[in-house]
Amino acid sequence: MSLILFHSPKGGVGNTFLAAHCAMELAARGHDTVAIDFTYQATLKLFFGLLPDQPLVKAGDPSGDEIVVAGVELFDGEELGRSAAFRQLLRQPGAQPFPTDKVIVADIAAHDRALRQLLMPHAALHVVPLVPRPAALAALVHVDPDIPLMELERTALVLNMLDDTRTLARHSRVFLTQAFGDMMAGSVRRDESVAEAMAGFDSLAKLFPHSPALGDVAHLVGVLEQRAGLVAHEAQASA
Repeated sequence: MSLILFHSPKGGVGNTFLAAHCAMELAARGHDTVAIDFTYQATLKLFFGLLPDQPLVKAGDPSGDEIVVAGVELFDGEELGRSAAFRQLLRQPGAQPFPTDKVIVADIAAHDRALRQLLMPHAALHVVPLVPRPAALAALVHVDPDIPLMELERTALVLNMLDDTRTLARHSRVFLTQAFGDMMAGSVRRDESVAEAMAGFDSLAKLFPHSPALGDVAHLVGVLEQRAGLVAHEAQASA
């Protein structure tokens, strides 16, 4: 199992967008990928072109019909994330909370730090989206309540909604790169077609296949693969 967490201490930074599109790109690269929406808002499915009232299979429910879009198996994990039994399982060293033969992408709401803390020991990587705004940058001190950001392992920062025509955006990227070095995994440009695709209840790849954001995500996933050890795993499997 390779669990990749998407969680930011600041809301409104595009966490769900990145989780959804990184999951799609991982699937396109041949990984058996599962995406679990642990949030109450349940917006992950919208990036796959599903309707707001279209229910997903509840994570942990073996009786539900499988929903696969763009090669990604989708689950609603909101109830599972609140389950006392599930949280107790996560506290057990060596537990296997998810299928061991899949890449699990977990979308976690900004306020749900408790779930993030419980999942982190089982994760191959924690992706922290942020945007070039003062409040989002200041929130970096809250990525982990106990460990300074510079000392965190298995953590990747992603600067999302980047607009290089803005002075603050350019300065933010320079600052983050200089301050955090290799912890910065990449950036994704601001692209109005993302909202347009959601408004049309369709996927970005279908409506706007040449979206610059999609190209940035593809490059980002190449970095995340290496950080999560997925490239080495594939090479071993093909040997």
